[in-house]
Amino acid sequence: MHDTSGMDDTTDTTGTTGTGDATDETGMTGVAGVTDVTDVTDVTRAARLAGDPARRDRTAAATAGAAPRAGQGRAGQGRAGRVGRAAPVRRAGPAAIAALVPFPPLLALAVALGLAARTPAWTSAELRLDDAMRGLRTGPLTTLAHALDTAFEPHAGAVLIVAVSAGLLLARRPRTALVTFLLLAAGWGSASLVKALVARPRPPLAHQLAAELGNDSFPSGHVALAMSLAVAAAFLARRTGRLVPVAAAGVVLVVLQGMSRLYLGVHYLSDVAGAIVASVAVTGLVLRLDELAGRRSGPAPGAAGPRGQEYAGSARGG
Repeated sequence: MHDTSGMDDTTDTTGTTGTGDATDETGMTGVAGVTDVTDVTDVTRAARLAGDPARRDRTAAATAGAAPRAGQGRAGQGRAGRVGRAAPVRRAGPAAIAALVPFPPLLALAVALGLAARTPAWTSAELRLDDAMRGLRTGPLTTLAHALDTAFEPHAGAVLIVAVSAGLLLARRPRTALVTFLLLAAGWGSASLVKALVARPRPPLAHQLAAELGNDSFPSGHVALAMSLAVAAAFLARRTGRLVPVAAAGVVLVVLQGMSRLYLGVHYLSDVAGAIVASVAVTGLVLRLDELAGRRSGPAPGAAGPRGQEYAGSARGG
């Protein structure tokens, strides 16, 4: 009989699935279309289910329950993709541009304050305050006042602005460098603009402990620079978690600089107030324009791109 010898060459499909022991190459080629171990396992499992109705029903129920879960997974992925997608860029509209309105009136207020301070009655009252400050002069206080005067004189101020801006450029933060430069230069320059419009004389030479450039007193350029530096420092620290201490240090610096100008007898109190108002007006305008530019270009100021570089339309934290 040749049937027995035929079984030596090939393994019957029924025998393979009935015993579940078909693991050799002969057994795999005996099943049509089965080319690997995985296919053999699938055929074996299907055969077992065919002989066990209860097990077949349980498998069908499990398969039916898995389909909705898979659909839910795809839906969740879709929602996650939508959440991670960048928000649409907001365009600057009339309402945003209208927000610039408060800043020019502040600058006009500084000019009006200077013109009012030029009157004899106002000047006489402020001279009495200067006389009171002269009575407080001591060696250590005079040294401190002269140090503040030297640190914020025109040449030192120019070096400070260039150094800070260059440092930010070297740190690959071009937009932050530009905004910081404008905060310092424009905020400080506001004093020169108002000086030209008001042209108020300085206190008498008998009150002065320091030689100052120019005869115009209102507003104080030293205080305007200190105020601009405080705003710029707060701008740089806004995303670092150190905004509060940096802002507090800026307030202390402005107060000390203002008091030193009165102590040295080179400015009136209204000169100090006018410098703060003018600097706030101009630096506030710079910050507002930067905010509008950030809305048009997308990423917030200070947003970091690949390798720590800023996005083309961002400053910041930055």
